[in-house]
Amino acid sequence: MYFLLFLKSIHSSYKYYDRNINGVEYMRKSRSLKESWVGLLYLIGLGFLDIVNCASKSKNGNIIFGLLDLNWETGIPKSELSKVKYWLSRSSESEQLGFCSGKHGFKFNNVSMPNLVCSLKISYRNHKPLRSFEVNYKEDWKVQFRVLNRFLLKDLDKPFLFNISMDVNCQEFEMFVKSVTFDPSFAVLNIGYDLFYRFLRLFDALDPISSINLSKFYSDLLRKCLMGISFINIMADPEHYMVRYFEDRNRSRSFMPFFSVISDSIDACFNPETSYLSLFKRTKHSTDQCFRYAINVSRLILKISISSLELLLSGFKANEWSVFNWLLSVTKISGFCIDDTEVTCSEMKIPGVCDILNPETTIRSAVPSKTIPLGFFSFLADTNVKSIQYLKFVNVVPPFDYLDQNINKASVSYFEVTYCSIEECNRITALLQKMWEPNAFKLTGYKMNSDDINRILYSNIKILVLKECTLDVDTDWKPIRDRRGEFKLIGSLKQLNISSSIFPVCLVQLFLMSAKLENIYLNSLKFTACLSFDPFSNTKRNLDCLEADEYIPNECLNTFFTGEISVNSLYLRGTADFESVRFIFESVNLHKSVKYLNLSKNSLTVEHLNLIANFYCLKRLSLSRSLPSSMEGLIHSKIFENITHLDISHNDIFSQNSVYIIWFTNLKALDMSSVRIGCYILSSILSEKLKNSLSYLDISGVDLSLADFKCISDCRNLRNLIFSYGNSCPLTTYSDVLKTAYVREKLSILRIETTGDIDIDDVLSLADFADLSGVKITCRTIINERKRELVVFNFKNPEFRIQFVLKIYFVDKFIEEIFNNLFKLCYYSFTYEKFLPCINFSDY
Repeated sequence: MYFLLFLKSIHSSYKYYDRNINGVEYMRKSRSLKESWVGLLYLIGLGFLDIVNCASKSKNGNIIFGLLDLNWETGIPKSELSKVKYWLSRSSESEQLGFCSGKHGFKFNNVSMPNLVCSLKISYRNHKPLRSFEVNYKEDWKVQFRVLNRFLLKDLDKPFLFNISMDVNCQEFEMFVKSVTFDPSFAVLNIGYDLFYRFLRLFDALDPISSINLSKFYSDLLRKCLMGISFINIMADPEHYMVRYFEDRNRSRSFMPFFSVISDSIDACFNPETSYLSLFKRTKHSTDQCFRYAINVSRLILKISISSLELLLSGFKANEWSVFNWLLSVTKISGFCIDDTEVTCSEMKIPGVCDILNPETTIRSAVPSKTIPLGFFSFLADTNVKSIQYLKFVNVVPPFDYLDQNINKASVSYFEVTYCSIEECNRITALLQKMWEPNAFKLTGYKMNSDDINRILYSNIKILVLKECTLDVDTDWKPIRDRRGEFKLIGSLKQLNISSSIFPVCLVQLFLMSAKLENIYLNSLKFTACLSFDPFSNTKRNLDCLEADEYIPNECLNTFFTGEISVNSLYLRGTADFESVRFIFESVNLHKSVKYLNLSKNSLTVEHLNLIANFYCLKRLSLSRSLPSSMEGLIHSKIFENITHLDISHNDIFSQNSVYIIWFTNLKALDMSSVRIGCYILSSILSEKLKNSLSYLDISGVDLSLADFKCISDCRNLRNLIFSYGNSCPLTTYSDVLKTAYVREKLSILRIETTGDIDIDDVLSLADFADLSGVKITCRTIINERKRELVVFNFKNPEFRIQFVLKIYFVDKFIEEIFNNLFKLCYYSFTYEKFLPCINFSDY
């Protein structure tokens, strides 16, 4: 067999090219007929076994790097020149050097550069030798890198090459290897200013894996370099290494890990959904810190809880404050979020079916709010104060004395105070007059007076949130008719949220007068009387989103809904009397504009369902907790062909009402989570046409039979699948069903929930789904009763990520070591369910 394969290679040549963002590897293999026969004779002479071993050498964990040698700049000794296997070359002096794929030798066996011969006929003057630097990566390196793991798996008979522009030399790399192997003969103290930046550049290029050893490396750099003799040069950066070595778009990610080691009691992670760099109390949990996602972040916010902030302040010394300020500067932190929650991980974003806009939810703390220590802001460097664009305080008392004196020095455009224990709201609104360009202003849970209202009306705010707010009982606010044109807010406001508030009708009218409004939230809004009430003007409004959940009938809002208005996404959830919003379904302007309608948590009848047909442009529909039990009198309409996204979660679905779902013929996304469903109903819903069109299915919280699950696996174009299973069958059983079905070809996102344990074999059963880009598994804990052979997960998507959410956090060292080997090419993390972030965002 080996003989036949070799003969086949005589008549073939191939070229392999693989480029990634961190490095470049080239392989070109071409043999002439003569060379092949010589090789064949050599093969026969040595025997097949030796060749097989040679071909699998990299599987032992060794990697050969092709590097420049500074000692060869002025000339290379003949003894070393004869051993050179790899070369850089260029066609002309005006081009950049690249890997030379030609064959090299010396004329007349005279080893010297002028006698160098290249099969590509490139002059020796345009060649540069590379030193072969071999390392035992698998056994010796304490810090692991995904780029090298992927290279090792390819088992190439070529060296690993850094991007030529990085100009990595073997002298520098030898020191780097000693640092990542924690060689006791190498003290990190020896890393000077230039090597500090060059080492970080190598880390950025090789994509390090979050681990204890990675933190140790950064901790050593922090303690012995940033806080050592190189302190001044590193921060001053006279050679401008920061700009030369790191692209502006991803500069933050190389320096973020320092935040996780700046204090023994504080850790850090990045949340790409919110652009928050979260600092939190250190735990023993293995977490994916997600720093790699910090690319092209327009506004990076430092998120920290009040308790972690107190911990940080109690242990910081003067030099640590200098480093902290430097880190804020180099990572371009542009704001702070301080609250009472610990965000210890970046929760995987699993898209939903219909929730296009799902604003964050915040819970009022049951304990008295703590005051933010004044020391934190007073220790900030002036340059960092000037960079502040974002300030958010939740369930804490902001340092108003500091803000009164310094907010005008910053460039704050986003300011939020939610559930903060302060009786006088005017201390908050007074800051509006000192902010240069207030773009977003958010208050939750406050009593306001006339001065507060006027400050808001006379500001250029674009995003205004006044949730759970009301006017003080002693306040009798009335607008002055002749001065309404002076209210700047009317000309600037684009987003308004006054949900769960109680305001005078005339004030709400003023808020809604802005022709620039795009998103309006009027959930549970109540009104007080106002003598100055006037009907709305005929200004035409084109809204992206309008929420009026728990709608309370009012002449003001009724007039607004029936005016010149178009809405893309309309929310009418939880209406006590659905007949009170019937007039909305009769608005001609809404008929031709609404594309997403959310009627969740309503007591709907078939007659109400028939009204939905009025919205003939509708594409997405949510009827969670709203589906009537019978469909008698249901009229077939065009919407059953038009709607592509349907949410019928948390309903009872039986033969009497399942026809409503069956009539939808072009669904791409279907949410049936937590439904109570009758026997054999699912198979009737999933028609052949639906199996061909569905790309998203959420069936979590449903007790599925294996027969029902096999029916799901026949969905040919399913990309996102969310399901739950009990203890009757292991996850392996469900994986085996998916492997043998059409769904295997397209499946990209998996979210799996179980009340039981996950075994290592269950995880291994997912390795065959090469097209997956993300998996999230919620389970009790992870156990090891493995019977399958371990494999390395190698997915087509290099950004593949898997997250395990554990109800009981118990992960022993042996299991963690297994996972380190399984996912050496991708990203994984264990998360304790108790510590999941309190803020979640989802869209589809």
